[in-house]
Amino acid sequence: MKKVEGFQKCLGKWSIIGIFGLMAFIMIGCSSSDSEPVQQGSFVDSLVAGLEYETSVNGITVSTGVTDLKGRFRYRENEIITFFIGDIVIGHTRAKSLITPVDLVENAVDETHPTVINIIRFLQTLDDDDNPANGITIVEEIRNQSVKMSLNFNVSTEEFEQDQDVSEAVETLTVFRKTGIRHLALAVRAQMHLHASLADMENFTDNDDDGYSENQGDCDDADPATYPDATEICGDGVDQDCNGHDLICIGDLSADDDGDGYSENQGDCDDDAPSVHPDAEEICGDGTDQDCDGADLICAVNPTETAWTGITDQGHAILFSVADGKVSNIETTLNYIGNFSSDCTGANKLATGDISTDLIENSFSFSNPRLEIFGSFTGSATCSGTWFYENTGCEGKGSGTWQASTPQQVSESEIRKGVFVYSGLVAGLEYRTETQYGVTDSNGEFQYVEGEEITFFIGDIIIGKVLAQSVLTPLDLVAGVTDEEDPVVTNICRFLLTLDDDGDSANGILIIDAVRSAAINISLNFYVSIAEFESSLWVQEIVFSLTVLTSDNVPVTLVSVADAQTLLHITIININIYISDDDDSQKDDDSSKKDDDSQKDDDSSKKDDDSKKDDNSSKKDDDSKKDDDSSKKDHDSKKDDNSSKK
Repeated sequence: MKKVEGFQKCLGKWSIIGIFGLMAFIMIGCSSSDSEPVQQGSFVDSLVAGLEYETSVNGITVSTGVTDLKGRFRYRENEIITFFIGDIVIGHTRAKSLITPVDLVENAVDETHPTVINIIRFLQTLDDDDNPANGITIVEEIRNQSVKMSLNFNVSTEEFEQDQDVSEAVETLTVFRKTGIRHLALAVRAQMHLHASLADMENFTDNDDDGYSENQGDCDDADPATYPDATEICGDGVDQDCNGHDLICIGDLSADDDGDGYSENQGDCDDDAPSVHPDAEEICGDGTDQDCDGADLICAVNPTETAWTGITDQGHAILFSVADGKVSNIETTLNYIGNFSSDCTGANKLATGDISTDLIENSFSFSNPRLEIFGSFTGSATCSGTWFYENTGCEGKGSGTWQASTPQQVSESEIRKGVFVYSGLVAGLEYRTETQYGVTDSNGEFQYVEGEEITFFIGDIIIGKVLAQSVLTPLDLVAGVTDEEDPVVTNICRFLLTLDDDGDSANGILIIDAVRSAAINISLNFYVSIAEFESSLWVQEIVFSLTVLTSDNVPVTLVSVADAQTLLHITIININIYISDDDDSQKDDDSSKKDDDSQKDDDSSKKDDDSKKDDNSSKKDDDSKKDDDSSKKDHDSKKDDNSSKK
């Protein structure tokens, strides 16, 4: 249908109709739409710019064009409109004021139709800045390179993404985007975006037929005289051209009042300021629209070149580095909703230390066949974005947001080391604080800054959260509990002991990486009775699936209550052996201890003095007693003398 020679198609072969009959047919059949007024429509998956189109009647091409920056095309009533990129036909439908990819597919009603999904994945893949939220732009270079290409969208989503022609087209065309080469957009991302656009159709509708909808900048979509391209009437109190204010009447609008070469009629948006005119150099971030394009230029952000840390909306850490205009070392963990089969469990943990992507206009994007991460730097130390995950092998998908910042300016002297202890040192336990993130090492050590709370976890299984300090045990993870036989504490202890890689509690506990990865997408509730925890089929299933990954590859059951509680009791008794005087984190404690020792010495000295006093008092008592005894002896001697005298 595309690019058909209208005259040849309409004329066909000569027949007995005769020249006059034929010309009458041409006038009526070929030009029947010419009498209809030209209307303006929009193509929406958000606004899509750079999409080629042609309109036709009875298979005869009437007009051709490319959607503008507002996604607009021109048509007449009853025309069929076909959209394409180069020679890749996207689809066709009857022309109307608002067209979405759903309209291009027969019997489709929403974004869930496979053909619709294939179309929107392809369109969003070609978007120049990888941010469909601000519209989709297909640049001219992509249109030119698409000539002699064809794709079949009318297949299942699995067939489409595995189609070699699709893969080659994506690889060839995305090179010309300013954000560079990428993979085919994930279906979950494409569907969510179109769903949001369909839900916002009212704002894409041009209600006053002036050629602009609210999403296209119409500031009063009930007034056909008000739209971005309207002629402004000064002093009437109405903002006809939607630039945010009414034009002030100042003399002759054709006069160049400030001598900058432009009058108001020539586009000067401030004819009292010679530095403001359509050809002026824009100064970013000063609140002034020097070049009269309707907005001040946003200043480029220079993100701090360092390691960045953040958190997803699911509570997982996201890590990356910024250096030399690139974002690299992206690492995060993401949840999805789906069938958690053995083929997929843990598959959504992304550890891509070798990934490097360009930072373009304050933003970056990364994609692979299962993950897409988008980020925008809003300041030198702040960044936020979105993530999408999909694994068609297990029908799992998910999406969300994230925020990140540069680590707080923490000096090395402020970073302290602590140890997690239970049945010896616990290694392989994940942790995070406001400024630190990692896995306890072979010495059970973690890092923190004084005053921070620390969360310990295995995959997505949260073990507990507590104020960080130099030595922590499972008992510290349950607020307000001092009883070593508390049910929640016991449940935590049993779980940790059970996951120990070699099953030998005498040498501490080691949680290996395979177990941590497999624990992604898993949650456990330790806040139940011991009996409930032990009898839970979910707990039993998780213990089985995790312990089979340990070195022995043999699944085990939960360690006994008695063993767990006994080992915790022994740990608490021997807690002091894990406190090192050389640990920086103990300096304050050591100082406090010295004060306590000094106080003890004072108390001891006082006791000695008191003891001495007691001794002196006792001595006095003894001396007094001796005197009494001596006096008694004298008295008795005197009695004897008197008796003798008698």
